[in-house]
Amino acid sequence: MKKKKPAIQDLILLRYREDGHVRFELPEELCGEDAAGDLERRLGKLNGIRRVVVYRRNRKLSIRYLETVCSFLDVARHLYDCAPRVLRAARRAGGRKPPERPPSDLKQKVLGLSAVKSAREKLQEVKETVQALAILARTKLGKDSATPMTTEKTVLNFLNDLVAFYLIKLHWQRITGEWLRRPFFYRYQWLAAVYLVFLMVRYRKLAGK
Repeated sequence: MKKKKPAIQDLILLRYREDGHVRFELPEELCGEDAAGDLERRLGKLNGIRRVVVYRRNRKLSIRYLETVCSFLDVARHLYDCAPRVLRAARRAGGRKPPERPPSDLKQKVLGLSAVKSAREKLQEVKETVQALAILARTKLGKDSATPMTTEKTVLNFLNDLVAFYLIKLHWQRITGEWLRRPFFYRYQWLAAVYLVFLMVRYRKLAGK
């Protein structure tokens, strides 16, 4: 018996959620150039959505919205409603397109535009990391308000937290996309991560004495 192919909505996975910001992992069918642009346009029509970006190389969709205007469920329903329409439009457009043979100079321009977009994607990730680090810094400073900020212990603890958060952010895509799915294959990476956590906990215990 032939296995039924899953609907495009079933292939969209929630990866991150906070107030006014949500990220999804997209299937490859929605990450083509035409499909990604169409998806951004369709999602942007929902009242309350401020910004929609599809990171094609990472198969990631980032949506920022106003919670006072629309809820997370509104955003998710709108996404699941748009996804099959985008897929059908992309397939129709793909069937009509003739083979493309751009001249060499046009090819260079296309490659240049791809590099610019890739740089913008990296810049956006850096911005998100900086924002998260700022939240962590405010939380840390609030907890240690009774301790002078100039002490070596406080500074080292704060820097250790920043480094740990940065490493998690740096490897998050691989952790969720590869390490969790094949834990034995990536056993050495898991051992390294566990050992680093052990060192951090051990350092905290020694510093607290």
